[in-house]
Amino acid sequence: MTMMQDVLQDAAIGVGVTQSPEGLKILANPGCAAAIWLRQPLPAFQTWIDELNPDNLPSTRLVLRPQDVVTALSEICDMSLMPQGGHRQRLIEDIAALSHIFCDLMAAPCLRLRLERITSNACRKFHIDAVT
Repeated sequence: MTMMQDVLQDAAIGVGVTQSPEGLKILANPGCAAAIWLRQPLPAFQTWIDELNPDNLPSTRLVLRPQDVVTALSEICDMSLMPQGGHRQRLIEDIAALSHIFCDLMAAPCLRLRLERITSNACRKFHIDAVT
């Protein structure tokens, strides 16, 4: 069985699964409580971020327009002393793209952007059975 089939089989009722950003539109369906977007990072990026000192990861909570994410994150990455380079720029642009996708899906002019350094298994916070 493939990973996709495993996830589909094991997904909770009301959880949609997609392999593309367009598939996130499932969130608009009645009864859809969450969506999982199966993404595979580029191997070089994964190696870079795995080796990055967690102290150099950006950490913030902001309310902003999606078009302001790149500028804000560039400044936050500078403050956290994240090394300059292509992988850093890829991270910033990916977060910005996700911000646009979210605002488009929600028909919202702004979003709450929260980046938090996680050093333990924080997964338990996001389990659907832990949401009231």
